[in-house]
Amino acid sequence: MSWKQIIAWDGILPGIMATLPLFVQMLARGNDLAVISVVVLVPIIAALVRSSIGYRQFRRLGISTPPLWRQFFLGCAIALLMLCEGTVAIFNFANDEPAEAWVFPAVVYGTYLICIFFAFLKPPEGPQLSD
Repeated sequence: MSWKQIIAWDGILPGIMATLPLFVQMLARGNDLAVISVVVLVPIIAALVRSSIGYRQFRRLGISTPPLWRQFFLGCAIALLMLCEGTVAIFNFANDEPAEAWVFPAVVYGTYLICIFFAFLKPPEGPQLSD
């Protein structure tokens, strides 16, 4: 991945996703539509951006048409990251969640890292059988 993609995938985009609920909470107090938009729509838009970046990464790896197993791991990774970011957004709006509740997004994020690792495994060199 290029440095721009790494920043978009694992730097700026997650940072925006983590801080956006706080900004909305400060700026739009009492506006339920703004809260729902941040918790529901923003993670979906981020997932679409990540999907586009992911398919560009496949092409960089020399994979023009990713096999089903790579698509599966990329889809799972994006869905897990969306779940993690949505949970963090909900927890940012909640005032009474216990500290232990933050274990869930941490475990989901760890599972995301495993999925993204398998999705972007570098293909072995040399001739290969069809995936």
